[in-house]
Amino acid sequence: MRIKNFTLIELLVVIAIIAILASMLLPALNQARNRAKEIKCTSNLKQVATYMIMYVDQNRVVPARNGNFGAYSGKWQDTLMAYYSPNTKLTDWCFTETKFGKKFPKGPFGCPLSTGDDNTVETTNYGINGYMATDNGGNGDTPVANVKIRNFNKVRQPSARGLIFDISVKNSSWPDMVAWDRGGMMKGAGATWRHLNNAGANFAFVDGHVDGKDYRAIGTDGGNDVLWGKDE
Repeated sequence: MRIKNFTLIELLVVIAIIAILASMLLPALNQARNRAKEIKCTSNLKQVATYMIMYVDQNRVVPARNGNFGAYSGKWQDTLMAYYSPNTKLTDWCFTETKFGKKFPKGPFGCPLSTGDDNTVETTNYGINGYMATDNGGNGDTPVANVKIRNFNKVRQPSARGLIFDISVKNSSWPDMVAWDRGGMMKGAGATWRHLNNAGANFAFVDGHVDGKDYRAIGTDGGNDVLWGKDE
């Protein structure tokens, strides 16, 4: 049986059809990929929040944003590595790994939707609520009076109180992985809201659940916002 050869016009028509189908499928594939990353971020935050709850139960203190191992040594994420990777020696920046000369968060400490250029050391994927963290100014000295939370059972509205959340700090040589209000979550030119169609952030709450919040629902005055610290 003789097979008819394609004419040039017929070949161009086939190529055009394939191109049209690809252009229709690619957005759907991108949406599916981003949705998978959204789900992964939720899982990561829930895992980190679980570590934090375990840490507070064991140590009766919420870690400081920095200075947990000495003067400006030991970020809050470093203290949780004992649960994520028990054999890890707890040192400054131990929650990161170095690639291409920069530090990147390990495992659940990184948001899959981060572009990888949040700052010069690539670590500010997640931040801690400054109203919850122990306040030692990063110097490693933790007076008893500065320990804000010893037991999460004391928090009056645990399902409404933010604990850990998305944060984006651009072009900073000193990443500040903490915020006290909406403005502190997004700092520097190019900082972006990574979730809810680039209009919000994921929060892990004191009771352990994770939910996305539109940026317009995130208070700009943390001291007068239940999400941050109003009822304490």
